[in-house]
Amino acid sequence: MIVRSEEPVNDLLLCTLALSQAPGIGPIRFKLLCEHFGSAVEVFNADRTAVREALGNFKNPDPLLFYLDHTPKPEDFVAELEFIEREDRSLIAFGEVAYPELLSHIPDPPPLLYVWGNSQTLQTPQLAVVGSRKASTAGQRRSLYFAKAISNLGITITSGLAHGIDAAAHQGALSDGGVTIAVLGSGLDRVYPKAHTRLAEKIADSGGALVSEQAPAAAPHAKNFPKRNRIISGLSLGTLVIEASRRSGSLITARMAAEQGREVFAVPGDIDNPNSRGCHWLLRQGAALIEEVDDLLTPLAPQLKHALNDIERSTAADNNAERTAQSGNKEELILGAMGFSSKSIDELCSLTQLTSGEVSTILLSLELSGKVTGQTGGTFCRT
Repeated sequence: MIVRSEEPVNDLLLCTLALSQAPGIGPIRFKLLCEHFGSAVEVFNADRTAVREALGNFKNPDPLLFYLDHTPKPEDFVAELEFIEREDRSLIAFGEVAYPELLSHIPDPPPLLYVWGNSQTLQTPQLAVVGSRKASTAGQRRSLYFAKAISNLGITITSGLAHGIDAAAHQGALSDGGVTIAVLGSGLDRVYPKAHTRLAEKIADSGGALVSEQAPAAAPHAKNFPKRNRIISGLSLGTLVIEASRRSGSLITARMAAEQGREVFAVPGDIDNPNSRGCHWLLRQGAALIEEVDDLLTPLAPQLKHALNDIERSTAADNNAERTAQSGNKEELILGAMGFSSKSIDELCSLTQLTSGEVSTILLSLELSGKVTGQTGGTFCRT
């Protein structure tokens, strides 16, 4: 018989690992218990009567209550703890500061996120770009275009590493030094599809991240892919669908985005292309029609401003006054170089000697604060 330890448990990662594997506990009930008691640690330390009451009409809670009497120990999770000993690997528990805030707000957040690459990327403003695995050449070209353009504005591109639109989105972000996140339906040691192993490595090596709620060695079972779609949409401010049939899994991502209170965008296509029908259906349901990058920025502006303010507050807490001053100086540098005529990003890079990424990020901040306006043709001018 397992005897409950008299010592309180205080390891959030171990308790999250244990609670996520408890009988009858899925992401929804996991979040319910953690929010009720404060964290997975407090669930293990709570009075069992209180746990029973918190579960409400949960049928037969006795196996769970018996399970909670077992104090989580490192030897119970050898594979998981070995994963985080490896280079560029991390494991983020629900409730940790590093857990993405937007994702924590969905009804069924993953208790754990396995990460390969830069975990801080998960905190950045993101746009999900998804679509057909059997995309047309034109569809892949649109995905590359939108991902590159949005990435140049300092927004992280999030997708699912699949063939077609997903892969093109990741490649578009990477093509000009941008950052991208791939959410997998398999474990991170079982990259799927295998043909994208090199792309996965490039994402991790370029400051981005690969993410999964599955254990590292988990195989790519079909049932896991619809579940991972909620993570793609949950991490993102909005979801852009480029080419999708009426039965496409991308429509699941779009539906989840809407249910999570996020923006849904769709690119219209050729009426003779079956992969246009999903996008056209989304447009009839109220998705925003997207033809140019500016069509995305207007509805996203309030969320972007909030997200950028959060990042700026976090950065200000970590950086010294000199770096803050330098940031302000760069804005003045951009405004000075712009003068009172329209300038492209390339022209501003040439005039200021800043990188395209720096110029794009500063322009986004200036645009959100109302100091500059984006114009047709990719130029900017003072307001």
